[in-house]
Amino acid sequence: MATHVGHNWKHDKNDKQRFFDNMTREDIEAKCQKEIFRMGGSCILRDESKELQKGKQATAPDAYINGILTDIRSITESTEYYTNQLKAKNSQLGRWNRQNPNETANTVTLYFHEPSWFSMEKLGKSIERLKYMHKIDPETKEYIDEYIHINFDKVLIVLNGADRIIEYDVAK
Repeated sequence: MATHVGHNWKHDKNDKQRFFDNMTREDIEAKCQKEIFRMGGSCILRDESKELQKGKQATAPDAYINGILTDIRSITESTEYYTNQLKAKNSQLGRWNRQNPNETANTVTLYFHEPSWFSMEKLGKSIERLKYMHKIDPETKEYIDEYIHINFDKVLIVLNGADRIIEYDVAK
């Protein structure tokens, strides 16, 4: 288990939101890292301190999990689908990959502190829904007749208390 000194533990200084047993987002990220280590894996939290321009931080994937560059998203509430969480990470990976063509990230990690909220069926349906989302015109804010590009080809699933990481290959 390792964490780069430049890893961003404070995602939003004003975020006072708490989850589960009064956990912050940072607590949940640390718990995910500990779970991966407990499962026999490695999780190196990366440097997130680089700036694109003065005061504007670069978007960066969170970690190397078992040698795979990935961005982590914790599922903090029970939902019908994971589409919104995957969409947010898809956008973040797209920005990273455009800015860093020599170090692309093609994997999203979903951490379920509450493992009963995960279902392989829901994950498959969420990815299918994401594949058929239309792009939005930035000027008119209306949907255009073009689908969004999926920037990841694998989803890692970390379930609190499980004995291994689940890998889900995304058929493009």
